[in-house]
Formats: sequence, C-alpha cells, structure tokens
Amino acid sequence: DYADILDPNFVEPDGENSLDTDGEGDDDPAEAAASESDDTSSDTSELCKTDCLQRELSRVTELLSNEELERLHMNIQESSEVYNDDQLDEMKRTGWEVLPDNIVAEVTNESVVDKLYDGYCGPSRDIMAAAKSPLKLFYYFMPKTFWRKVAAQT
Repeated sequence: DYADILDPNFVEPDGENSLDTDGEGDDDPAEAAASESDDTSSDTSELCKTDCLQRELSRVTELLSNEELERLHMNIQESSEVYNDDQLDEMKRTGWEVLPDNIVAEVTNESVVDKLYDGYCGPSRDIMAAAKSPLKLFYYFMPKTFWRKVAAQT
C-alpha cells in the first residue's frame, strides 16, 4: 500500500492512527496549544508547542515505512537553492529558527549588495506608451502566443 508523502492528511489503512491537519479534532496539538489559558508563561506554551510538534513528528515517522522515510529524505535532498545537503542534514538534526509572524526584519546596508545592479530602475519607454490606455496595457501584458491564437481563430 502506498502512502503519498505530500498528503497532509495521513490515515493508516486500518484507520486506527491518523494525522489530520485541518485544525479540527479532539487531540489536535495546534488546537490544544492555542486553547491554553493566558495565565501560563510564554516559556511553558513554547515548550508545549515544541513537545506537541515532536510527538506529532514521531507519530508520523512511526506510520511511514523505512522505504517511505528514505523516499521523503531523498525528496528533500538537493531541493533547496539556498542550503546545500550538509546544511539541510544539520537542520534535520538540530532544527531551525522560525521567525515570528508580523515582525520587521532588520535590513543591513551592505555595499556589495548595492553594487549588484547599477543601471536604470523604473518603467521602460514601451510600457509608458502602452500605459496611456487600459486596452493597450491589456495587449501589452497578454502573452504573444495567446494573442496569435485568438487572432487566428477570429
């Protein structure tokens, strides 16, 4: 029996164990972490989230066979344009830092980055000519192959 590794809702063939990621269910770890009372400290809630995530991860890995785990590992290898395989392996062992939502990242002004492009920045002359009419803009951005196909059929 084949289990799709990209399917976020995983159910064993016998139906006993399942992983439901839609946020509904009695033992949903995300729901349990969100329903904690506000009087608990943030360290405790972070610990609970990490613990819930580890338990969920171990449940999923127990459900997958060794062959499926290897296939999942091979799909991850060489899948990043930013990190090499050694860095991905290190992240697999130690985890990675996830930035909180809705924060402003600090931008550093590096002269090397400033020199990456030194040319003109702004709209081109041909788009400025097309910008005078919405219809001209429509034809400007329409893919040329689609434009030719429509013209051939009319």
